[in-house]
Amino acid sequence: MAGDHIHLPLVKDRNEIRVLNIHPSQDFTAPITCDIRIVSLDDDPVFDALSWCWGSVEDTAKIVVGGNSFSCRQNLDSALRHLRDKVECITLWVDAVCINQGDLGEKSSQILLMSRIYGHAHTVRIWLGEAADDSSEAVRVVKQLQMQPDLKSVKLDGQELSAEQLWAFTSLCKRPWFKRIWVVQEYALARQAVFYCGFDRFSWTNIRNFVLGSINNLVTNSNRPLDEGYSLTISSSVIDAISSLIHLGDVSDMTSEGKQHDIFPLETFLALSRLNATDPRDKVYGCLGLLPGFEELIIIDYNSPVEVVYAETTYALFCQMKCFEPLCYTSTKRETVSLELPSWSLDFSHDLNKGPVLFDHFSAAGEWGSWTAPRLVYPLLWIRSTFFDEIVSTHHIVPDTKADHWSGVDVSMQRFLHTGWRSFFGLDLDTTAHEAYVGGGSMENAYWRTVVCDLFTNNAFRGWSRIQRKDINSFLKWIRNTRTGIEHWNPDAEIYLIATHAVNIQQNAYLFCTKRGFIGISAGPSDIQAGDQLHFIHRGNVPFALRPVQHDNQDSVYELVNECYVHGIMDGEAFREPPLPHSRSFRQHELRRQLFGGQPLDRNFPVGDWQDIALT
Repeated sequence: MAGDHIHLPLVKDRNEIRVLNIHPSQDFTAPITCDIRIVSLDDDPVFDALSWCWGSVEDTAKIVVGGNSFSCRQNLDSALRHLRDKVECITLWVDAVCINQGDLGEKSSQILLMSRIYGHAHTVRIWLGEAADDSSEAVRVVKQLQMQPDLKSVKLDGQELSAEQLWAFTSLCKRPWFKRIWVVQEYALARQAVFYCGFDRFSWTNIRNFVLGSINNLVTNSNRPLDEGYSLTISSSVIDAISSLIHLGDVSDMTSEGKQHDIFPLETFLALSRLNATDPRDKVYGCLGLLPGFEELIIIDYNSPVEVVYAETTYALFCQMKCFEPLCYTSTKRETVSLELPSWSLDFSHDLNKGPVLFDHFSAAGEWGSWTAPRLVYPLLWIRSTFFDEIVSTHHIVPDTKADHWSGVDVSMQRFLHTGWRSFFGLDLDTTAHEAYVGGGSMENAYWRTVVCDLFTNNAFRGWSRIQRKDINSFLKWIRNTRTGIEHWNPDAEIYLIATHAVNIQQNAYLFCTKRGFIGISAGPSDIQAGDQLHFIHRGNVPFALRPVQHDNQDSVYELVNECYVHGIMDGEAFREPPLPHSRSFRQHELRRQLFGGQPLDRNFPVGDWQDIALT
């Protein structure tokens, strides 16, 4: 944006910012004129702050700032026209004008003040855009949701919502503002927030309650999302719209008074990773205002390469969490080709979410000792590790790339999938394998647990748990009855079917066998290969597949491939010294051994000593 001559220097030590005085006008079409002045946040100035979506760089307009013409986005011009008072000046902080966008140093320092700016503002004015798509009806719906945060219960003029009103509401929720990463902290930190859509204005303070109530009623407690009068297209659109608000509800709840200590950096990055940012660095910087303490570990620098920003942020997560859980989310970046990231770095440029994350459910590396921070010599990350086994063969779990094709309850389809998977392990689908498994128990038990990572979920919103024998048996009874048809579907088998689809097919995983005779599965889409090694990483709850590589003639250098499920070692069984009887690992393993069989913890599979290795 042009106009550097209007930006007088700011004194960084005084936490200075610029604000605009928007001149009043009785004429909506009159040009926007304003003055710009410098204030210090330390002096408790009075101003409002604008939260908006910049819009297309090709759509520009001219406003007058301090007597000078200033080029801005068309969407900003429209916002200021709708917010401008007819009689009095309004004082407004607008990032696109108040920050010298051409000065990366100033931009970096002002980003550090963003949480104070939006937290200090008297009102955060949220500009959704001009009136369109029957937005006035949508605003009426939102105002009713303030009193009754459940979409199925809302009535307008004494009538249930029509299909047209639902379309209007979903169109409002799908506006670009709701998809922008910066708006989350702008909304969550506001003392009070007022939404503007055209000339309509409204408050919406109970987004979290609305999202939770509506999802519960529209999804989890009904076979059809909405009443029979609505089409499935509308129903799906409504659910998508509601889902797009989840991050606002969750983060605003976390930042509410008394809950700041519940904010966890990794969970925040995951929650906001679906959102958009013009500069890929902002996928990190746009979260920092929500993370007091963690932001001190990050240096905001728009001159730094994106790859370095992402790697340093991943490293900061390791150090702040004192564990290596973030490594479990690195496999989600495999389709990104524009960034040359280290294998251990998160790719914040796209959706980081995956499910399930094995780290949350197992303790394969035994009890954690004292924390030893990794050492970063970019692009190498030096960590403590111990070798367990080598992968000798692999099998892609999905016959083709269209995962949805394999998600149905057609028994022939499921038989086709499991026949291929069991054949890879030398098993027959219709014959129970009684032979012993190297990790304890039978090969049969090992197979049915491995292909779902020993996890199941009843509902996508209720998390994951360890699979139960009854769930496996129900599925076996159904799939081994060759006379079963779709009309004979056994609902008790659904838990295992859902787990199979969500754990493996959706994630495009790989099955594998190891040199010692263990079987396992990758928890994600990365292409595990023969020759990859299984390592335990200090303060890592799961085994990781690592690939030996050459790097500047250094030994012990690896690429991270994926977190893995390896049956028989997921509860600490692989370590020489059994955990103490009162430890978490011991209790978990003994409970599962009593229920399902397996080796007691006084028998183990020796691993080597801990040593330093480098991930690149």
